Amino acid sequence: MAATQLSNFLRSLRRRIGPPGGDALTDAELLDRWISQRDEAAFELLVRRHGPAVLGVCRRLLFRSQDIEDAFQATFLALIRKAGSIGKRQAVGSWLYKVAYHAALRVRAAASRHGLQEQPVLDPPAPSNADEIVWRDLRFVLDEEVSRLPEKLRVCFVLCCVEGLTHGEASKQLGCPEGTISSRLTRAREALRRSLTRRGLTLPAATVAAALSAETASASLPATLVDLTIAAGMRYAMGQTAAGGLLAARAIATAEGVLKAMLLSKLKVAAGVLLAIGVVGAGTAGLTYETQSVRQSTSVKSSKPPEKATGEGHPLPRPAFEDQVKALVRQLGDDEFARRETAEKALLRLGVDILPIVDRLGRQEDAEIRSRLARLRHELAGFRDDIRAGLAAMPEIKDETRPPIPALLKQTILDYQPRSGDFLLSLLADVKDPLHRRATNAFLHTWDSMTAVQIKEYLRHILVVGARPRPRYPRGIDASIALGYSSRYDYSEWPAGGKFRFVTRTSHFLDGKPHGKPYPYEGMIACTGWIQTKDLSIGKHSCSLELEYEFIHRTQKYTGRIHSRKISFSMIPADTPDDLIAPKDAATERLVRKAFGFGKKESDFYEQPPLGRFGMPLEEERRPNTTWVGPGGKRGGLAVVLWNVATPLPIDLCFDVALHDQKTGKVYPCDPLVLRQGKAHWGYVSPRAAWDFARGRVGEVPVKVVLTPSRKAALTSTEVTRYYPGSITSEILTIKIFGDDDFKQDERKRK
Repeated sequence: MAATQLSNFLRSLRRRIGPPGGDALTDAELLDRWISQRDEAAFELLVRRHGPAVLGVCRRLLFRSQDIEDAFQATFLALIRKAGSIGKRQAVGSWLYKVAYHAALRVRAAASRHGLQEQPVLDPPAPSNADEIVWRDLRFVLDEEVSRLPEKLRVCFVLCCVEGLTHGEASKQLGCPEGTISSRLTRAREALRRSLTRRGLTLPAATVAAALSAETASASLPATLVDLTIAAGMRYAMGQTAAGGLLAARAIATAEGVLKAMLLSKLKVAAGVLLAIGVVGAGTAGLTYETQSVRQSTSVKSSKPPEKATGEGHPLPRPAFEDQVKALVRQLGDDEFARRETAEKALLRLGVDILPIVDRLGRQEDAEIRSRLARLRHELAGFRDDIRAGLAAMPEIKDETRPPIPALLKQTILDYQPRSGDFLLSLLADVKDPLHRRATNAFLHTWDSMTAVQIKEYLRHILVVGARPRPRYPRGIDASIALGYSSRYDYSEWPAGGKFRFVTRTSHFLDGKPHGKPYPYEGMIACTGWIQTKDLSIGKHSCSLELEYEFIHRTQKYTGRIHSRKISFSMIPADTPDDLIAPKDAATERLVRKAFGFGKKESDFYEQPPLGRFGMPLEEERRPNTTWVGPGGKRGGLAVVLWNVATPLPIDLCFDVALHDQKTGKVYPCDPLVLRQGKAHWGYVSPRAAWDFARGRVGEVPVKVVLTPSRKAALTSTEVTRYYPGSITSEILTIKIFGDDDFKQDERKRK
């Protein structure tokens, strides 16, 4: 007897003294002490540290003091049972919170089955304001929604908003930066606010968090309950399951029931993953077989269309699918929490196809079923309304920019991936949808969250692959059809910062046969080839492209392929009249002559020439517009002639351009000049063989520029509708040739 009393005294003394530096030890360190040494003081510290939060959960869900104590004890007995298998030991508070919630539900269900009335120990005071009324309704659903938070968010929420730790204390406990704690808390509060709003509870998340923290702080642990829990825990750890009396026996049964339910839930998730892997494996095997079959035989197409899936999760016939949905809806009201959870997850996997069936079932009498169906509806479709509203609130995008998106919209997209990404794809695919530009922008701002499949689908929507030939080309005129790819709105449809590396290889086909060599390129927009029409036979022709691409996403390489449609055009006899050239008109002639001009430098076109010191006109030095490096590393360059259209014209300009050297009499061809009607612009007149023009000479060379109407240029530029029929010849101008000595002298000046 004396030995027993001494043993109890020493145990009590060890608990009172506690482990060295106990208050400074993290949860993970305390849990390690318990696992390795069965340190009773470490276990007591865990009980005292997390007991208020656990007790708060139990009190919110239960009324009878006996039930509260059962659930409280069961939570810490479960910790003793599963301490060694808790993966993230620094998150033991979050684990205890979730176990406490399930334990309280289990105790409440047991009390209901035994016909025990859940009456509060004391009658609560009547609510005095609207927030208290909301809090009264909130207490029954709050812990359920907190337990549904993703683990990394729930851990931070429990530590800071339930147990009242500062960001610094939580940072030390979890071993991560304070900034991470702050970010996860913000996301947790926002997720909690959305989930509570779906239940019709509009109390701000910050207010809820403050109320939880205050309630936990006020939930002082009864000393008797702590002592009973520690004593029962130590006996349970030594296998003495019957030595704690009726209270401990009920707590043990509850703890083991909760752990069993949680294990079953994990097994179901694992089974789902294995099933998915099996399906993927079977699909891969089927794909391999199909590929080999295609290689071994000619093209064989099945006449039977593929079976259409009626639900995202199960391609069942419609009646069987509807019966399955109805059965799962009924299961949402089951007495067992695990079965309710299983039904909700199964319905969620079936996807949006369940919603018409649910709507036909009408209003459900069971409040639990109504609540879960409301949450399911929002999970499956409600986030779409949130995204659409967020996009609609943004200004319309009319230029090639990527304006930032609201933080709440971005977080909603991140929270509901991949379904949110699929929804954005459905919006941006429809160019008639008023939100399609804003959806494209939102997709870009959440690019890193997208799956590779979604990025491939995005590329399919925004890439324009192919050609835009005219319907007819006269034979004998060397017009060109440009082949290539681009995006609908140029570079504004690509991620900013060059973080997306897009490598392509484009093959071209003319009349179904390969045309030219494949063109490799790295970039978002490219002209990849040309079809010269001059020698094609009279009659119908077609062209097409095949774009093969690869990109890196989340360190993985992905490949894809996009085929353009077949694009048809016809070749007609060479003597067919030119239907693009405009008739000569004196008024148009005057407009063109007045608007068009030539110059030696850009300042020649300024209305007000640049001014230097004392307001005197600044003499602009001619500098090379075209440069090259010749044999022996000698540099050369040309300061060429410039053309300018000062005011927009009501007619297209399409000219072949030639430089007439006034010294040698040679004619040097230049690139054609094409300017669409309604545009004012300027450009360079540079000989194609610039090095040949400059050979053996430096300094000023007198030239004339001759522009002649070009049917070839008009046919090649498919946007031209009516082009000017007259020729234009400049007065004598000069091109300045720079030699290697000129470049060296310029470098010395700069130094």
